[in-house]
Order: sequence, then structure tokens, then C-alpha cells
Amino acid sequence: MKRIGHANLAFRERLPLLLLLMIVLSGCAGNSLFKAIQTQEAAPKQGWLGLALQPVTPELAKALGLSKAQGAFVDYPAEGSPAEKAGLRRGDVIVAYQGKVIAEVDDLPPLVLATYPGTNVTLSFIRDGTTNTANATVGTLIKEPANKAPTTSKSEPAIYLQQDIAKAEEAASAGRMREALRLYTYALATTPPFSRHELKIQQAIIKLVQNLEPKPAIPQEAERHAFRAQARLEMAQSEAELVKVAKEYGKALRFAPWWTSGYYNLGLVLEQAELYGHSINYFNLFLLAEPNSPEARAVQSRIYRLEILKEEQNNIKKMAGKWPGGAEVYIKGNQIKILTNKVTPRSSGKSVFSHQVNGTIKGRTIEGTVRILKHAYLERHHTWRDNACIKTIKAETTEVIKGVLDPDKSIIEVTFLKPNYSWRYKETWDEIWCDELRLISRTQETIRLTR
Repeated sequence: MKRIGHANLAFRERLPLLLLLMIVLSGCAGNSLFKAIQTQEAAPKQGWLGLALQPVTPELAKALGLSKAQGAFVDYPAEGSPAEKAGLRRGDVIVAYQGKVIAEVDDLPPLVLATYPGTNVTLSFIRDGTTNTANATVGTLIKEPANKAPTTSKSEPAIYLQQDIAKAEEAASAGRMREALRLYTYALATTPPFSRHELKIQQAIIKLVQNLEPKPAIPQEAERHAFRAQARLEMAQSEAELVKVAKEYGKALRFAPWWTSGYYNLGLVLEQAELYGHSINYFNLFLLAEPNSPEARAVQSRIYRLEILKEEQNNIKKMAGKWPGGAEVYIKGNQIKILTNKVTPRSSGKSVFSHQVNGTIKGRTIEGTVRILKHAYLERHHTWRDNACIKTIKAETTEVIKGVLDPDKSIIEVTFLKPNYSWRYKETWDEIWCDELRLISRTQETIRLTR
């Protein structure tokens, strides 16, 4: 056996100490190295199957023929992933993982992450109304760096949706109308509410149902959501509450996308919420479904009016942002907020007027209030002694405004009564006072923004 020299042995015994000294002496670099070693040793490996999932909503459960809304809906498996290799595909509903029930979509990811990579697992899923099992080998979750772009395309879900729509179109072309309706309804249940994909599918369903006899019935769940919408509408007192009403009508139409009065009512609610673009879409769906309705002409006239309101709304949105002179304008719906600062130099200091206009846009006028905050910076030195009065005093008032917008929304004028103040100032042979502002008058003031 070859013997180790004393020098080499001594060096090896001192090696841990030398490494420790290098880490300590290298400061930040040493801390980074220590953290890197600690991370590699401590970070456990996490499992990965490569599934994009959605919740199973009541309308999706009905479209899939499920008895109740439970499980995790497979939107799509990633290409080459363990899930794809195990045979899972879009439309499957996973209901169990290693014997543990998956009641909702959020139950599955933590179980997969906690599974050590390389483990063989069993998944139970429902496909076409039948419960099946699949065996998969769990992969390793690779966390991408924060600055690296995602490898999955944002358009990938839309590709699978287009495939679903294509299947429905193929069935309709072949004359299998009931099957096409089922496929369209299923595709509708997987789309985001109030999206362009939803609109396209609803148009296709309306055209399809016009050729069906007998017409499909209105499900009880659709009626339930419609009555909930009416109840919410009676209590609605704000735009946010009207949006909740619209969502209830939207759910009703997920269960019965051929329900023409649902589109009409949804259009009315969205008009009240001043969501004019969406309102136009749903009134057009009503006309598509019932072109010969007695209300058709009035609805078409309503659409023309909404188009004007939408154009005005878009022009108002363009007013948001910074304006010349430093003013800032914020727009939310028909609400406007304007922030300005005006500095006035004085011989003994300066005054800063801050204005915050909060108003409601009605046509080409603005109604609301302006909050006026005056910061007065006074510096007065005593005539005979080396002392001074240096003060910062604030005064705040709220005034009613009258605002006007020009037709192309490039000029904003806000008029109000501006408060005028004077100092409480007194000087004697040994001291001075300057400790408050006094309101002496109000004069008309106009803020004019132009760009």
C-alpha cells in the first residue's frame, strides 16, 4: 500500500479549515457560495406531470355528462410530459390520485409536487362518462429562472379550443346536429367568460339550433341563474353590482346558449354598467337568434346609439395620463380624477396649491368637487434681532366644480371658487409671530389642460 506523505496529509487535514477561511474572507462571495451549497443540499426535488388544469364548473360538468362538479379538468397535457405518455388527453377529468379523491382542481398539484420523481403513480379519470385509470412515472419539476421566458406558448390553450370547435363543425357538416350541439356546448364551457372565443361559439350554437326540431329545452340550472340575476338587479346600486348581475346571466347562457331572451337581458345589464362594447355583442346575438322579432328594429336602433356611446367612451379613455404642465388625469369608467400643483413664489417664501378634482363625466360636462390643499412656506426675519419666523402651514378646503370637455377631448376646463388666504403676522421689538392662515375671500379660478 502506498503511504501518504506527511506534508500531503497535513494539507488534507487543513483543507476544510482553508475552505472556511476562504469563505469568511471573501465576504459576499463567500455568503453566495455557502447559500448555493446549502440550497443544493436542502432543496427537495418536486414531482411533475405536465398538466394544464381547469376547475370543473357546474356548466362544464353538465356538458361532460357528469353527475356533479368535482375533479380536475385536463385542459391539455404538455408535449412529451409524463401525463401525455400515460395517455391523458384534453377533456379527461381526474378524480383520484394514488387513491386520494380529487374533489376540486386545487387538490391535485400539491399531491404531485410532494411525490418524489421516478415514482410510479395511478390516476383515476373520467372520459366519455366512463371511469378509467392511467399509470404515470412522475417527472422532475424544473423551476425556470425568473428572467427566462416561459416555454409554453400562451396560444396553446386556444389551439386545443380550436380543435374542439373544428370537431363540432365537422359533426354539423355531416348532419349530426345533436352531436354538434353537445360538442359546441362542451367547448363553450371551457372558454373564459365574455371572451371572443365564447362569442364565436355562441354564434355557432344559435345558427345550429335554428335548424333543430324540436328546439332544446331550457335547463333548470339556466333558469336558476336567470332568477338570481333578476334578484341581484333589484338590489344593484353600483357598476360592480351590475357586473355581478351580468355574470349570473352569463352563467345562465352557459347552460342554455340558445336562450334568446337571455342575450337581450344581458345586453340591457351591460348597457347599464356602461360596458357598451359587450352590450352591443349580446344585442347582436339576440338579433341573430330572432331577426323577425317585434323588438328587432328597436334593438337595432339601440345598437346604433351604443356605438356612439362606445366611441365617446374610447375618447374619454384616451384622456388618461400626464398632460403638459405636469397635471395627471386618471379615468375609470365615467369617473375622472385630476391632480395638479401650482407654485407661487413670494418675497417672504412661497405658496403651493395642490388640486385634486374628483368628478363624473356626463356627456361633455364634469360634475364633482375639487379638494384644494395650500402649503404655505413663510420665512420672515426680525428687523432688529437675529431671529426669524420660519413656518410651514397647511389649509384645506373642498369646493364644487363645473367642468367642460371639448368634442375631441383634447381640452379640459374645470372652474371653481378658489380660497384666498392671508398670514396672521405680528412683529414686536424682540419677536415675530406667523402661525396661521386666514381665509379672506374666494375668487373664481379655472384649471385648463390642453394637449
